[in-house]
Amino acid sequence: MATTTATMEPEPIPLRTLTVLLNYERVISDPRFKNYRLTRSSISDPSLIDRTKASNPSEFAKLPKSIERTSITLFQTYDEPTSTEPPPTVCQIHPNAFLDAHALTDAQRELLYYQTRGHDGCYKAIGLYQLFFDLYGLENKISVQIKDEEPLILDLATRMNLEFKIRGPKLHTITAFSGKELSLLNGSKEDECHVVGVFECNQDKNKWIVVDMSRMQYGEAGRGLFGENYFLGTLTQFRESMKKICGEAIVGALVHPTLVLGGNVENELRLRTCAKRAWERWQNREKEGWCAFCGKPGRDLQKCSACRNKKIFYCCKAHQKSDWKLHKHTCERNQK
Repeated sequence: MATTTATMEPEPIPLRTLTVLLNYERVISDPRFKNYRLTRSSISDPSLIDRTKASNPSEFAKLPKSIERTSITLFQTYDEPTSTEPPPTVCQIHPNAFLDAHALTDAQRELLYYQTRGHDGCYKAIGLYQLFFDLYGLENKISVQIKDEEPLILDLATRMNLEFKIRGPKLHTITAFSGKELSLLNGSKEDECHVVGVFECNQDKNKWIVVDMSRMQYGEAGRGLFGENYFLGTLTQFRESMKKICGEAIVGALVHPTLVLGGNVENELRLRTCAKRAWERWQNREKEGWCAFCGKPGRDLQKCSACRNKKIFYCCKAHQKSDWKLHKHTCERNQK
């Protein structure tokens, strides 16, 4: 009698894990910041804002009336030494930086890292998910757990892109590079477009799952529900949290996922490399871990001592502390 072998379905990748991995690969490979280090920030030197306004009064006069705060970050060229170690997600300080820049805390340098690299990042983030799912297989599933509820198992066919119009931005950011005319600006227009990924998992669209990898471009207000460097939650939670970022987040078109890279071949090649790297790391998860907060791999990761059955790692004590707002809900220490 012929026997058949049951084919085990692959483990659904958690959307939160995927976002952490993709986001890490995205930010560390941003070519705009290659061989540049931070020299000055308005966080450590607020007078930088007044001086910049005095030298560009007409540009500041054009800003939306809704702007409540300006953040300025300056970078200068620096020949980075070759290293095989995974880079941390913090701005490196230039040796010739102003003294106040050297006083920035690790948390402040990390905030600036994500804020500056988040500029114009929403379409790249959407493209990254698409490229990853092409490798993962569109027939496979993902799991979604926002807090401590039973994870949702979702088909990739439920994934869409949702466009928002960010009206009345509250934060104005300027990122400038020495030797370059290019400056990266956020919050300089009354209306700005922003795109997020959504999963149509419920007839009530307010319960749809929203994931936004690049929202830290809006600074501290862009953090997730538990202080993450990205957003994962329901559409209702997303819209409520956007009140810290702008006057109104107007829901626009719901469109099918597509690779939107503007025909930039170099950009597409970089994102394909990021997606492939994240895919390889996921496949090798039993042998090599990553920081649950930032996604950094490495040999010196510290495992959560309370989680005996789950592999939860951190690259530093600060990230373990930052992630506790989220991890405490599923940590085995608190499981009955």
